[in-house]
Amino acid sequence: MAMINDLFSWRDTSSNATDDANSDFSAGKRFAVTVTANAKHNRIKQVYRDNSTKELRVYVTAPAENGQANAAVIALLSRELNIPKHKLSIRSGLTGRYKIIQIAS
Repeated sequence: MAMINDLFSWRDTSSNATDDANSDFSAGKRFAVTVTANAKHNRIKQVYRDNSTKELRVYVTAPAENGQANAAVIALLSRELNIPKHKLSIRSGLTGRYKIIQIAS
């Protein structure tokens, strides 16, 4: 879980966002992801942009049809964060690559 917290800590879109690299994933937190459907393997990857900002990318094997990729993203994040699926939701970006994920209380 520590590796996942470190991976996600930089991309916090909640109103009281901090740059603390040790922040944990608690109820009410939001974070942004970029999703790639039809990938070869399910995985989560942190990449760096040109301006040194970090970006979280989620790759899922499911196709982007009928919500299959969205369901796969929630399942993968649930497994990696050790949070029940019913506590994770996509707050925006249901039909696009860029999504805001929220952890429910």
